[in-house]
Amino acid sequence: MKPANIGERRVKFLFGALLLCGSAAGAGGATRRHGESRFMARLPKPIARQAMQSPETWELLRDYGAMYMARGVRLPPRLVFYSAADTARWQEQTPQISRRWDGVQVTLQPPAMAALATARDRALHAGMRLEPRGADASRRDYEQTARLWESRVRPALRYWQRRGRLSRREAARIRSLTPARQVPWVLRLERQGVWFSTYFNKSILDSVAAPGSSQHLAMLAFDLREYSNPRLWRLLAATGWYQTIPTDLPHFTYLGWPQTELPRLGLHLYRAQGHIFWIPDLAAHRPH
Repeated sequence: MKPANIGERRVKFLFGALLLCGSAAGAGGATRRHGESRFMARLPKPIARQAMQSPETWELLRDYGAMYMARGVRLPPRLVFYSAADTARWQEQTPQISRRWDGVQVTLQPPAMAALATARDRALHAGMRLEPRGADASRRDYEQTARLWESRVRPALRYWQRRGRLSRREAARIRSLTPARQVPWVLRLERQGVWFSTYFNKSILDSVAAPGSSQHLAMLAFDLREYSNPRLWRLLAATGWYQTIPTDLPHFTYLGWPQTELPRLGLHLYRAQGHIFWIPDLAAHRPH
């Protein structure tokens, strides 16, 4: 089965716009229009415009957009970094601090690092360990996100080609694209039931972030080893760290706000698998 009949030129326009359009403005300041969610009212306008361009960009905002409510930090200027050079340039211009914890280098923006260090000290005082979950628990580069993406896309292309859902030509065409340019085609195929997750039974975004969109690139995310410990969740929440991605249980996002302020930002509480997540309220704005 081939993806929806939308020309290559349109796809390049939609995702090219993510590279060309952007502003590093933080959340806040906008006047809420009638029917507009608090989240959309506070979202930097260039990010909101990018999200409304297509169902694919909307999915990226839905999954990773809570980060744009973080305060006191430098926010990415667009939903997606389109290349390794683009990502590296932004990261080099962004303040960051590195510390070595449990043999792993943790690199975050300064407010995020200060809050995490406070939570870690409180955990140690309470007889617990707040440890990173692997060498890539904090800052990542573009190549890491692209490799994770390709580790799902390439097996899925072979799987669906063997089952007759993709022609050899179509699979080869998608395989030839850069990871960033694969994103809209993969997400359109998934709307037809051609799934790209590890076991080909759900969305790839339930497994890995789209290349260039990970919160780890912004140095505002931390993967926690003991992510099933509610006592650690509470310590993290007390310093502004929250779970925001229901499909990624080890992942915590730095927002820097007390929990009581999150609804005012347009984030709503979502419970799943015994965990509490704060996710964007976007129900009334989905593009068609």
